[in-house]
Amino acid sequence: MTVRPRLQARVFEVLDPDDRPAPIERALNLALSALIVLNVAGVVLGSVPAVERRFGAGLHLLELFSLGVFSVEYAGRVWTAPMKSGALPGWRGRLRWIFSVMGLIDLGVLLALALPGLGGLTAFRSLRLLKLVSILKFGRYSGSLSLIGRVLRSRREELLTTVLIVFVLVLIAATALFNLERGNKGFESIPAAMWWAIVTLTTVGYGDTYPLTGAGRAVAGFVMLLGIGIVALPAGLIASGFNEELQRRKTPGTGAPDQGHAPTPFCPHCGARRIPDQAPTEPFVTPDP
Repeated sequence: MTVRPRLQARVFEVLDPDDRPAPIERALNLALSALIVLNVAGVVLGSVPAVERRFGAGLHLLELFSLGVFSVEYAGRVWTAPMKSGALPGWRGRLRWIFSVMGLIDLGVLLALALPGLGGLTAFRSLRLLKLVSILKFGRYSGSLSLIGRVLRSRREELLTTVLIVFVLVLIAATALFNLERGNKGFESIPAAMWWAIVTLTTVGYGDTYPLTGAGRAVAGFVMLLGIGIVALPAGLIASGFNEELQRRKTPGTGAPDQGHAPTPFCPHCGARRIPDQAPTEPFVTPDP
């Protein structure tokens, strides 16, 4: 292996360590996470006028330092993008990463750090909060975060169906109240009535918008009762997923189905090997002495 491919591979290992990273890889990635947290804290505290007046210069130096570090990180990720699993070779792989979700987030963070110095672009500062998404990749080091990820993946179809149902109900409720309460405050249009529908279906009930007619209140009461079940449905799905995942952890030799784990070829109790074409439910055979 020549120097350049070896260096590229090393940079890739540092920026995208595996589940058991070396100490230096873990330290560098934790340092990047700490810098992300500092930037978020800078955005939050910088919104306080007294803090901005007293520590504005220090916050600006933090922005410049972060811009340099994140620029190097971004360049490294673009350079090593073709080495990712399933990536296209050469510049095609790099372009695909640049226009991926994480690539666009990193680019947005760089713009957020570089543009506030130009007049009228201070609103871009808040884009740095998107960098928090990068910290989620460290969930691979946390069993709890990995568990949450597996549960959400195993229930993604049911959760997506629930979201679609909620969207349809919001649209129906908003349309019904628009026709019944047309002209009243908050029901001037269907999009305006959707705010009332969302607040009502989620059982939040701000009370800033409410129906005045008898028919509108009757429909609103039905939507409120319906909202109780709609809010409870995703919670039940996630709780069921957690229960199934915890049961798998308690059962030796089983893996989560979304990870593609094959049944163990050994009995978890006596250690006997299963013959090659034997179904998992068939009895084990004792190995030859």
